[in-house]
Amino acid sequence: MKTPVTARIGWVSVPVTFEYNASDPYAVMMTVHGEVDVIWHLGRDLLYHGLTCMVGDGDVRITSGPMTIGIHLESPHGKSLMLFRRHDIQRMLRDASAEVPFGREVLDWSAAA
Repeated sequence: MKTPVTARIGWVSVPVTFEYNASDPYAVMMTVHGEVDVIWHLGRDLLYHGLTCMVGDGDVRITSGPMTIGIHLESPHGKSLMLFRRHDIQRMLRDASAEVPFGREVLDWSAAA
């Protein structure tokens, strides 16, 4: 399941795609599109809890506001604050939960071998 959205980084709008795959039910892949696409793997539960409170530490932190969700990213290459419309993140999580409900995640370790 892919969900294209737009993020704001400062005054710039940036296309982003969230991708959820039931074969990796705990993760959401976030691709930031640009001259070179940048991919971040985020915990689905981190995004969910980030709707109501500040969560995360280290490279990924999420903050919430009444209309926006902030995803703070940090790597050796720099830092970024990406702002998303709250309803875009809620929609993506709702669609992912329709595929695999929270609490019903199962990893198939035999498929990884």
